[in-house]
Amino acid sequence: MCMASWPQRSARPGNCPECCVLHPARMAALRAGCLYIWRRAAIGRWDPRQRKRCAMHDVSTIDPRDLDSVEELQAYCDDQAAAILEWCRERDVKIACAESLTGGLLADAFVRIPGASQVFLGSAVTYDIHAKASVLGVDAELLRREGAVHPQVAIEMAQRTAQLFSQSEYRSRIIGLSTTGVAGPGPDGGKPAGLVYIGVSFPEIPAVSIESSHYAVELNLQGSREVIRHKTIGCVLENLREFSGSSQE
Repeated sequence: MCMASWPQRSARPGNCPECCVLHPARMAALRAGCLYIWRRAAIGRWDPRQRKRCAMHDVSTIDPRDLDSVEELQAYCDDQAAAILEWCRERDVKIACAESLTGGLLADAFVRIPGASQVFLGSAVTYDIHAKASVLGVDAELLRREGAVHPQVAIEMAQRTAQLFSQSEYRSRIIGLSTTGVAGPGPDGGKPAGLVYIGVSFPEIPAVSIESSHYAVELNLQGSREVIRHKTIGCVLENLREFSGSSQE
């Protein structure tokens, strides 16, 4: 396992020999089993005049961190979730979630889409720090030492929720997703509002040459409490589409 970080999209990610600047190579390295903490910094702005034409544009060209309203973010998430569910359905892959600051919004992003039950298994909303240990099985010592807002906590939440919803007929083909962070309006436990970690636990899928991988993504989001929570969902879906390669289909 290797550790690398991207302070911005075009930054060179340290000394990992399998990594490079380009998105496809980064995702290929992730598929090979590397562990990353991806620090994403906002770059550029989306032209506000394009927002009303969102449905006419490829959502892969839109950065959810640049959207300013819950309505815009909801439309973006609907498009992303529909594409992810279709990709998973075609490959007999399931999705399970563990949520903290989003409090069920990630589950809602999927169940808003007709036919979601073919893929989406459920979400464990473990808002309390102790519930992360007692319900999901996140390392209690890790939580005591680092608090709930930590990349390894996000990774363990994603891994444990995939295990929690596992059934023999699913053959361990479950993507685990997680969210933990500070929605604001102020800091919490010394962590600033907008600091969020999303976790992904991806199963091995031989048919599409994806190996098992577990990683966390660090986000530094701006906006109101509700906007930060919805931006978190947008970033989870964006990252999953990039990693799975479904955004290229």
